[in-house]
Amino acid sequence: MGFDMETAARHLAESGVCVTWGIGMLSLTLQRHRKQGKKILAVYLMLFTATLALTFGASFLSQHMKNIVWNMTEKQVADVSYNLGFSLLWMLADIVRMLLSALAIALSALYGFTNDRATKLFTAALIVLAALVLSNYIVPLACLPRLFNNPKADDVGGLAYFLLLLLGFGAALLGYRRFLREKLAEILDTSDRRMGTFVKVPVISCIAFCSFLSFFSVMDITYLSVRFMNQVVWCVLPGMLILVYLWMYWAIFEAVDLATESMRTRAELDVASKIQASVLPCVFPAFPEYRQFDIYAAMEPAKEVGGDFYDFFLLDENHLALVIADVSGKGVPAALFMMSARTMIKNQSFQERNPAKTLETANEQLAGNNEEGMFVTVFLGILDLAAKELTYSNGGHNPPYLVHADGTVEKVAVRPGFVLGGIKGIRYRNQKVSLETNDKILLYTDGVTEAVNQELELYGEKRLEQSLKHTEKMQPKDWIETVRLSLQEFTKGADQADDITMVALQICD
Repeated sequence: MGFDMETAARHLAESGVCVTWGIGMLSLTLQRHRKQGKKILAVYLMLFTATLALTFGASFLSQHMKNIVWNMTEKQVADVSYNLGFSLLWMLADIVRMLLSALAIALSALYGFTNDRATKLFTAALIVLAALVLSNYIVPLACLPRLFNNPKADDVGGLAYFLLLLLGFGAALLGYRRFLREKLAEILDTSDRRMGTFVKVPVISCIAFCSFLSFFSVMDITYLSVRFMNQVVWCVLPGMLILVYLWMYWAIFEAVDLATESMRTRAELDVASKIQASVLPCVFPAFPEYRQFDIYAAMEPAKEVGGDFYDFFLLDENHLALVIADVSGKGVPAALFMMSARTMIKNQSFQERNPAKTLETANEQLAGNNEEGMFVTVFLGILDLAAKELTYSNGGHNPPYLVHADGTVEKVAVRPGFVLGGIKGIRYRNQKVSLETNDKILLYTDGVTEAVNQELELYGEKRLEQSLKHTEKMQPKDWIETVRLSLQEFTKGADQADDITMVALQICD
């Protein structure tokens, strides 16, 4: 038994079709990133030619090792190291022959496309695995009916086999283009720089599949085996492995798709967070031309976008409106409801110039179109800069804290009021508090007092009051920073459960 030229020609045909098909699949999948030019075509042609030449050499070596193993004497067969050594060399030569087309396709991907390297290698390895399955399992599987109908036939003729190769790869290319290309291309495009985690999977799959088939070939378990059971084993076991591959790659693409969608959503939420932050006053000092007061505010959302909001604006030269609010829930729904509530309260403040009337009108508007059943707690005050008097109304919000110039801390007396957006027809009342020079007032949301540490203890009002002591000489910004540091020290890295918002106002000379 010498060198079989027909077998070598079949190996060359398989390798040539695999490389051509692989480059075509790469161009279809990564077409948005494909390089152009005669230089690229020359590289493809060089890779194609080199692959055929190396495949011929590997085929020769594989057949030579096969002949040595099959023509061993009984003494050589009994020598385990001799028998095993040449069998492994046969397997290795066969594996190298099958993987030469994989190398050509991988080099084509690296040189001919501009994607991230990990994405190119993953795509190339996946296409190689599909090519190996087609050329070494699907096409030979199609030859079995003829062999069963004509048991005396050793194999399908060379031309017929080549036509089967072309038919199988052509059908796979058309099916991929029709049903899978757009989805896979979208996943690969949007997951650039995140495929590095999965590159090893198709590479190991290719090597494992080639090793599996090579081992079967050495054990004479092929579609050409004389024994019927060997043919059955050849049909069933690789088929089961292919099904496992299909399930595994389906799971990978599902995971990548979900991760990509999550990244896209996160990016959109980041934009929404920036938009939300931009609509709230964030430039300080806010009113540098006014010497009668100083004001500062800060908000830390628990999620990308929050349901808390604050606002302050001049109604006229002598009146400053202050608003702090907390929408039920968190995330995007709360943020949308917050934007609606903020707009209504601000517009009504200019029209009514009366905190209670403003809350009543805003409540009617919010409750009238609130199918989701959301609500918002609000504290609204209007400061008379000349009289240093704050007129306020409360809609179910936390009472502010007042720190006097002498350092004493007290809660501002407020009627609880009812939340906005819950029920129509609610009436709110105005209250007033007189302020002195250097008095400071802190508005906050329940994210401050309901912050929890790792032992699930609440920060609470007592700790807040304690943090406000001895702060009478601080500026509003430093005042808020003191409370924030107290919160951080208390929570000690525990997850933030709710939005944290604070507004600090100081009466100046």
